[in-house]
Amino acid sequence: GCKRLALSSPYSGDEAEMMREPTRVAAEEYGVMLLEETDLLVTRLFPRDVAEGKTVFLIAHDDGVLAEYAELKELRRRCDADGCPEDAELEIAWRFGRLLSYSDEKIVELISRRG
Repeated sequence: GCKRLALSSPYSGDEAEMMREPTRVAAEEYGVMLLEETDLLVTRLFPRDVAEGKTVFLIAHDDGVLAEYAELKELRRRCDADGCPEDAELEIAWRFGRLLSYSDEKIVELISRRG
């Protein structure tokens, strides 16, 4: 109940297949929304390849959080098409960090690791 959005571990195709049903059942039991993501948003918070070719389950309390995530993905897509200036790159990372309910200190730490 503390985080707006939570991420599962990244799973290979076979692992995701095994985890899909238990994850769905747990989400239903706890009354949270679940989104299976095969193209996780890339930001400076995590290594670019952290979930490349893998599935991550996004867990949220409501559709609004998942809509906000979708907006960030669209912003990332537009940014990439336009060459993604530094300020836009940082905005995406900060907004994703906030969505994940990270503290300012944690966001700064994660971004500083990626330069």
